[in-house]
Amino acid sequence: MSADSKGPIQASVKCPICTENYNKSTNSPLVLQCGHTVCKQCVRALFNQERQVICPVDRKKDSRSLESIPPSLQILELVEYITKMQDEIEYLKLSPEEKEQRRKRRFAERKLAFEDAIGRARSHVEEIYQNRDAVLQTMRGHFQEMAQALGTRQQELETQIQVATEKHLEGYVALRTQAQARLESVQGLIEEIDGTNPIAVDAIDIPRVRDLEEDVPTQEFHLSFICKEDEVLSLIKEVGKVAKAHQIQVPYECDNFTNVTYWMIPPCCYQYYCCNKCHDKKEKHSWQYANRMVCMYCDYDQSYRKLPNVCENCGVQHKGVSSKH
Repeated sequence: MSADSKGPIQASVKCPICTENYNKSTNSPLVLQCGHTVCKQCVRALFNQERQVICPVDRKKDSRSLESIPPSLQILELVEYITKMQDEIEYLKLSPEEKEQRRKRRFAERKLAFEDAIGRARSHVEEIYQNRDAVLQTMRGHFQEMAQALGTRQQELETQIQVATEKHLEGYVALRTQAQARLESVQGLIEEIDGTNPIAVDAIDIPRVRDLEEDVPTQEFHLSFICKEDEVLSLIKEVGKVAKAHQIQVPYECDNFTNVTYWMIPPCCYQYYCCNKCHDKKEKHSWQYANRMVCMYCDYDQSYRKLPNVCENCGVQHKGVSSKH
């Protein structure tokens, strides 16, 4: 390739302002509205001075924002092709020994890159297991505390029932002792009276069992809970939540509303829902007004407040939603 034919190609892969070669990062070639190409760094410098881009070649203005100016994919492909060709030309110029050394060096570099990638993967795997173990330990600790609290409460109720039972039995024990004493007293009187005198026996006052039992009130045990048992069981089944098991794209795309950035937790089922319509579509029971909400940005559970409001954890603002229909 001659110097004359090489010049235009080399010029097309260089920025006309800084003369740096184009690349995919800081010197990415951006195509202005006039059709000329300038690297990203120079476009940013021009934009910072005039708050708009003026082409350095024909002085035409480009009022677009930096983010909306597209890169030249054709030039990027050309840069990649030229770089590859230059590497191949340089390789052909090498002696057989230098080529062998270069092949060994590239193999060593690739091997090192693979080893680094394997090391990073192992590190990530270890982090995942460590995170899992920490979460499991925390979860087990919470459930152990709950189990201990339930066991303590059960023991307290059993003690109350046992104390009430013993107190009630004391009355019947006293009744039995009293009845036994009176029975023995009557038995003694009967033995003293002559068996041939039935009138004297009938005159003896023998206590009736019913009269004695009236002295001890009847006692029944009724166990009742402050809250309904099915509600307690439902709440227990919903205790805890595995957070960030998967990434959620926010704002969440609800079927019925836009700008949804939080979950609502209604007390009717304690499930996560973006709106009452999605709830009614899935559940068979009626919607109850939510008293909890979860931020979709940080997954923080907090009390539901009137919108707009600010997340108590990450500070993001939750605005009101708009209907799609």
